[in-house]
Amino acid sequence: MRKHSGLNERKKFVKTVRFNPRKTATAFGMVFGTIIASIAFVMELTLLPLILGPIQQDLGLSLSQLSWVFNTYAFAVAAAVLVTGMIGDLVNKRWLFAFGVILFASGSALAAMSSDFQSLVLSRALQGAGGGLFSPLVPILLTHAFPVRSGRILMIWGGLAGIAATVLPIMGHSIQSAFGWRAIFYAFAGTSLIALILASISAANTYPQAARGIPRYRSLRAHPGIWLILVYIFLTYGSFTYYLFYLPTRLHSGASVALLLTSVWFSFSIFSFVLRDKLEGHNLKRTLMFAPLLLTAGFLTAIAFQDATGAQYLSAILVGAGLACSNSPSTHLLLKLTPTELRALTSSLDITFARCGGAIAVALFSDVGPVLAASAVITFFVLAIVCAGFAERYKANG
Repeated sequence: MRKHSGLNERKKFVKTVRFNPRKTATAFGMVFGTIIASIAFVMELTLLPLILGPIQQDLGLSLSQLSWVFNTYAFAVAAAVLVTGMIGDLVNKRWLFAFGVILFASGSALAAMSSDFQSLVLSRALQGAGGGLFSPLVPILLTHAFPVRSGRILMIWGGLAGIAATVLPIMGHSIQSAFGWRAIFYAFAGTSLIALILASISAANTYPQAARGIPRYRSLRAHPGIWLILVYIFLTYGSFTYYLFYLPTRLHSGASVALLLTSVWFSFSIFSFVLRDKLEGHNLKRTLMFAPLLLTAGFLTAIAFQDATGAQYLSAILVGAGLACSNSPSTHLLLKLTPTELRALTSSLDITFARCGGAIAVALFSDVGPVLAASAVITFFVLAIVCAGFAERYKANG
């Protein structure tokens, strides 16, 4: 039955492509618009560390103020993502996505024009609110556009995002050197507006419809494994974000920060590709428990060998590999643990816990010494291993 059902679906897909070229074109417009919007979201994560120093010097900010510039966006993303998780299935996703992209573009443009700490923080809050509204909708919109090829379209999305994250630091460094840090924020705004234009030419029926009923969110309390993996995400992504903050502000390496960030994302892309077919059964548990070890090794290498260029590149590779072993695998397990009717909410909680973990880690450890920083990271990762082990046990026990 499953084979015949899949064959019939593929025939319908081919028939749709062959006889409805206009519908297919609008679907592709929405897909590429959505992917470009997600790349704008990735740009913020990969390029902001490059301009922290120039922003601090230009506006005369203290390290504490700089951490607020970094964290305000993360807190806004976390809050807005949670809002999307609560209402995303109940409203028109097309308009919610467009509204989020507009807020992100507006906040980016205002950040580029900021002349003091207060205006920059407010702009970052607006930018983060927009990113938090549209980013959880990306996988939903992509899989809805091509339901028969949902796995393939998600692989394309992940591959393009990984490639973008790899090349962006070098491009961003060149842009920042030639035009200043404000040009980076203008690039965020321009990229997101291009995404909005592409997505807007798509027909409304390429977007999923709003749900008719209200999901029973209280049932999440009956799934402790979900909360354990969310804590795992909080700990691992929090420490990774702290690494991104620590790298440009505390390390005095001869290597360019841009090249180190490129190494992180290149390693992430390579290991993500290697792991694409290895996330089932015991391999998933092993991958999740191995990730904290890689991240810890990378961070400790960065702290212990601050002036050794080769060691810094090694740390970047280890951290990128650790992120690959924790990022998609943790989301994969989270969705396995989650009832179907609550997956939109838990997908949003995934991003919320990740961003909150990063913001809290930076806030707590932005101005501490290397020994305390190393101790904090080790503690985070020990707890992460424990959470991964118990979350997998809940899955195994059904």
